[in-house]
Amino acid sequence: MDKATELLIHDLVNKSLEGTITQAEMQELNRLVASDPQCAAYYVSCIKLHFAFSKAGPLLRERGHAYSPDSTLLQELAEYEMTAPGIEIPKNGIEDACEPSAEIEQARAAKISKTPLMTVLVSCAALLMVLIYIYLKPVAIEVATLTDAVDAQWYHADKMMVPGARLLTAQPPVILTRGVVKFLYDNDVEVLIEAPAEYQIQSSDEIRLNYGRLFARVSDAGKGFSVRTQNTKIVDLGTEFGVYADSRDKTELHVFKGKTTATARVNNSIQNIGIIGGQAREIDAAGQTRDIHLKKDSFVRAIDSKTNLVWRGQSLNLADMVGGGNGLEAGRSTVRIDPSTGFMQAMSRIDCSLSNAYHPISQNRFVDGIFVPDGRTEQVVSSRGDIFTECPTTSGVSHTDLIANPQVEIFKTGMRQGTIQFDGQVYGDPGRPCIVMHANIGVTFDLDAIRGLYPDHQITRFISKAGIADLQEPYPCNAGFWVLVDGRIRYCVKHFRQKGVLQDIAVDIGDSDRFLTLVTTDGGDVDIPEAYKRSITCDWCVFTEPVLVME
Repeated sequence: MDKATELLIHDLVNKSLEGTITQAEMQELNRLVASDPQCAAYYVSCIKLHFAFSKAGPLLRERGHAYSPDSTLLQELAEYEMTAPGIEIPKNGIEDACEPSAEIEQARAAKISKTPLMTVLVSCAALLMVLIYIYLKPVAIEVATLTDAVDAQWYHADKMMVPGARLLTAQPPVILTRGVVKFLYDNDVEVLIEAPAEYQIQSSDEIRLNYGRLFARVSDAGKGFSVRTQNTKIVDLGTEFGVYADSRDKTELHVFKGKTTATARVNNSIQNIGIIGGQAREIDAAGQTRDIHLKKDSFVRAIDSKTNLVWRGQSLNLADMVGGGNGLEAGRSTVRIDPSTGFMQAMSRIDCSLSNAYHPISQNRFVDGIFVPDGRTEQVVSSRGDIFTECPTTSGVSHTDLIANPQVEIFKTGMRQGTIQFDGQVYGDPGRPCIVMHANIGVTFDLDAIRGLYPDHQITRFISKAGIADLQEPYPCNAGFWVLVDGRIRYCVKHFRQKGVLQDIAVDIGDSDRFLTLVTTDGGDVDIPEAYKRSITCDWCVFTEPVLVME
């Protein structure tokens, strides 16, 4: 039997005696004891040792300083030495039968020195305390791994950790002063902690949060995982939940999925509270509880140090992704994508007559490619080769590049007022994002690449509004909006002729859906009088606030 097995058995025995052992841990203990005679013998020795010292424990605890190195027990023993009566050596039969010598008489009259007796007592007491300390001292066990950290900084330099570091129990509390860290317990429980926070790894299925914010995602294997705060114990039953604890002993529990139980002490009685997904509860220092609003974006739920991603559950901004960002407003504004080559650039092309070839974009992780639809030949809309079979016939002309979040008046030329706005609301800043896709342009997003940043979450919907911006040009408009998933139409509106009006778009996204494509087309006014063809230049198609909803 190796050392690791000994430590595991020791930990499981302690949990069994404390009544905190889980069913899975009890099964593991039974397996170890039944499979190896050495394990069985060590198990028996642990039990014997526990009961041997359980008798000494109450006596020492009664003094209130049983385990303290500076205990006054030794001082009391020393005082006893100064006041204890002498101990005479008893006479025996042999000495009575003989005439005692002067030396013997002197020895009889002498009393035994109290110093040797005191030495024995002190040694025994010290040995007992050492044994009790060794037995009761928690054994440090590796139970989790630090898997990622973004801008993390700890209070003590010697507490600095890097991804891959193993986390131990029986360690002092750790203070995180900046950033976010992610742990993965060995039982597949993921925990994210955001600074400022103080936490302590308690066991293989428990963590203590003295203050700060914590988010936990618990798999079936980790059911029963618990979080302790100053006044509450939260036990998970297979959920996603967030915990906030402050320095005034207030605890907030926000349950996003599944269910939990929270245990709090109220007036010397224990109160158990069941909280299910979509609910939130506050427990104050006195143990009183009240319902509160669920704060979906108050807890960091995913991080990625490679892209500096810190996600709090918000929807992902596609305009930001066009600009090279990760969907969380990290992208650059006024980024253009050339539909003739697929390259991202700062300069704009005007009125380019192109083939309908699909151009992949290797420079952008999330934008798969771009194209100019013409409807005359088979229209490819993804790098996988998905086909837009219902693509209408267009002029095949791209009036300008695709651009995300344009600056105010960036399109101003001559009589044209160049600001994108609807109902007096200007679009283009991070608070009101938009993608300007003057007909004819199609752009495709790689949903799998986006999912790669959020492996434990699902993309459930695409939501946006669409309309033709009124740049105060004197010509009419006529355009179409299309939303495709893997080349199949999920939304379309044809011959849209109203400027400055937005329409709602909501498209469900399934787990197996790979590519999301946005397309704008002109109205096909190629056979009408020349004056009316000017409408093609007025088809300033815009997708406002385009987002992917994550659950």
